[in-house]
Amino acid sequence: MIQINEAALRKRIFLFYIAAGLNLGMGFFVLTAGGTTASRGTLWTIALVFLGFAALNYYVARTLKKKWEEVARQRRQNAV
Repeated sequence: MIQINEAALRKRIFLFYIAAGLNLGMGFFVLTAGGTTASRGTLWTIALVFLGFAALNYYVARTLKKKWEEVARQRRQNAV
């Protein structure tokens, strides 16, 4: 069975949430501040890439959290 370090997993989940927030912020920054330097189509493409990565980071963090909760629940049931 694979040993899971709870502290490392929590840190990884937290970093995925931070990455999602940064990508979200960068996507909105590109949309609001980039209008003077690039064409509209380019801005939307760049912003959608950032927003897509934000969604992916959020999804991975939620999936890791759900899997960890399931493993912890199974451990508690096996301990009883």
